Amino acid sequence: MGDREKNKTSWKERLLDSWHQPWYLRKASSYGTIHKDAETSSKVSQRRKRRALSATRLYDVQPKCAFLSRVPGEVRNIIYLLVLGNRRLGIHDRGPGPLKGRIRHSEIPPQQTGFTDTVSFLTTNKLAILQTCRQIYLEAVDILYTTNHFQMLRMQDMKVFTQFMQSISPTRLASITNLTLVANVEYFEPLHPLASNMFKHWRKMWATISLYVSALRHLTLYLRNLWAVENLKLTADTYWVKPFLQLRNLENFDLVVNREDIVAPEGFQDRLEPNDTEQLTAKVERLRQYSKKLLCCSR
Repeated sequence: MGDREKNKTSWKERLLDSWHQPWYLRKASSYGTIHKDAETSSKVSQRRKRRALSATRLYDVQPKCAFLSRVPGEVRNIIYLLVLGNRRLGIHDRGPGPLKGRIRHSEIPPQQTGFTDTVSFLTTNKLAILQTCRQIYLEAVDILYTTNHFQMLRMQDMKVFTQFMQSISPTRLASITNLTLVANVEYFEPLHPLASNMFKHWRKMWATISLYVSALRHLTLYLRNLWAVENLKLTADTYWVKPFLQLRNLENFDLVVNREDIVAPEGFQDRLEPNDTEQLTAKVERLRQYSKKLLCCSR
């Protein structure tokens, strides 16, 4: 067999190798994959079990490491917080191109409310501290999930965002406290070509949040492009509103609609009359008050 043949790997080997990659470098489609045969499914299951057991194994003390042996734990926690914590992390698809379909995350500037290609990616710098050794990982990983604000700022990234939540352990997922999500309401119009597919992922995303993100306390939902839908219905029984109304025990919920999402842009002024704009603003406010009262109560 030639060198070229030896370098070729089957789809099974590539799939098994993918389980060793961090969630931010793996293809979203690799999560929850239905394997083509029982042999591959069994191998993946065994690897998952070994990784789960490995994650709970005690780490070896490293007396030669000055950072771990001489720096007090309280000071190390401050360092971990400065490196990993109190940031806005956008979860999104890295495509287009060869990295399309891979879960990526980026640090979002405080003043930014939407996605842009100019955000600074963190996959090669700040998170590297978690890959130095087992002790540092176990000491610092909770800070990544408990202190950061995770955001999905494009509906096109909804599937990837759900896959991100499914890719981390239930313990880490349950420790997330702060989420910001976006809904482009035109995607929920029955005549929109992507309506059925978008709602499927929308419902799955909220079901995952409701069942597993038990520590969630702060939720912000942006509604986009309300002007694009004629006779928009914004009530508690609207079919795409119901999924997020199942949440409870929040400390704060905010339904955000920017002015540019209510007032039609130039060229589309015939979509909304001035009175319609006022009525739409009133609808949003009623839904905000109702949702906040419901989501911030106990189950």
